[in-house]
Amino acid sequence: MKILRIIRDGFLWLEPFWIALLAPSLLLRDLLWDPWVHPWLILSLFAFWPFRLLFTGRLAPATPVTWPAFCLLLWTPVGLINAINWERSWHAVGFIAFGVALFFALLNWPPVQRWPWLIAAFLGMGGIGLALLGPMILPRLPQEFFIFSEDLARSRPADFFNAGETINPNILAGALLLPIPLLTALALRFDIARQRWLSPLLLLPASLILAALLLAQSRGAYLAAFLSLLLVITLRWPWAGVISLIGGIAAGSVLSLEGVVLLMEAIGSDGSVTSMSGRWEIWTRAVQAIGDFALTGIGIDSFEYVIPALYPYVEIHTPIPHAHNLLLQVGVDLGLPGLLFYCWLWGAALWIFIAVLRTSGVLPDSEEINQHHRRGRRRSLHRQAVLRLALASGALCAIVAMVVHGMVDAVTWGTKLAFLSWLLLALAGALYLQAQQSDDDPQFDL
Repeated sequence: MKILRIIRDGFLWLEPFWIALLAPSLLLRDLLWDPWVHPWLILSLFAFWPFRLLFTGRLAPATPVTWPAFCLLLWTPVGLINAINWERSWHAVGFIAFGVALFFALLNWPPVQRWPWLIAAFLGMGGIGLALLGPMILPRLPQEFFIFSEDLARSRPADFFNAGETINPNILAGALLLPIPLLTALALRFDIARQRWLSPLLLLPASLILAALLLAQSRGAYLAAFLSLLLVITLRWPWAGVISLIGGIAAGSVLSLEGVVLLMEAIGSDGSVTSMSGRWEIWTRAVQAIGDFALTGIGIDSFEYVIPALYPYVEIHTPIPHAHNLLLQVGVDLGLPGLLFYCWLWGAALWIFIAVLRTSGVLPDSEEINQHHRRGRRRSLHRQAVLRLALASGALCAIVAMVVHGMVDAVTWGTKLAFLSWLLLALAGALYLQAQQSDDDPQFDL
């Protein structure tokens, strides 16, 4: 029986490698396979699920992010009901299914349950890889940055590998956003490692990824990166938040109303939508579509076909592939139930990260603040608790970056690189499991 148990555990241990093996087939489908193979590739992502259910009696550990992920996965096929172009919709469904399968594979993987920082390492390596590929897959390198002119062509898709696989610079920038605050939060915690000089070395890959993000010329990503890094610094040194608030108030008092409008126009424009009025036109039609198809949505990745036919544009005269807003895009694709599951999922992840921060003393209760004030000092934290603290703060700031960028784009839903956001969800689940099993932090109670 012991030998059978070892064989069983070893077999299930291979699931993340199986997901990684299928990744090229799903992310580069047009390069590797004919479209008719795609649904079978998606089903093969879940090949280990029956065995896990048979051997362990469950599909995943119980965490606050488990059930909403299950519900979102079960509701996703509803997005195929009204799809206009099934081949295109299956493509987008493959991206979503890949992210969900990766999430559950990592959540069940014993090394991640023991060392959640492995997920941060995976996300960081993904960011480094994209940063190194960035100059090669962008259509052209910009000569100037932070230019708010409408004629700046920076969102034209580039041909990946010169084989018909394209990636939009906005999608690239949205993916590069995620590892930057996480790596920075780890770098600013000098007491994570025994050698205090080791953690600051993480600023090197963070800087490399940030440089690649600047090359993408996505001004919404610029703002998201700035705010997320500002939050990282504030969580690390709270006094920095006061200084930042004072600076923000001073800058706001200097800017005229016209200056604010110009800034919003710049952030809200890209190669296909060159004004906030045009983006507002897209948003209002997305809201109309959600109201008219509240239960099922209009079909996954059907925005470009359905919206102009049912709700014609007035100002826009070019094809618009998505709603240019993350939550609106999810609602348009899956209806209100899918949007509810999606918000539940990310709300649960935020809840976990904030709970970790509170129990680690970063966001203390008022009574705890008074206690620390009377003592005049803080108790030193165990190295493992400090690492968990840095992971939670960095992941929280990464979600903030995703949400800010998601106000003007829909990068982390139904795109080639959307699976990177599921790594943050897996990190939330892993931190929850570690905290529940940890004897050194009995106060962590969700």
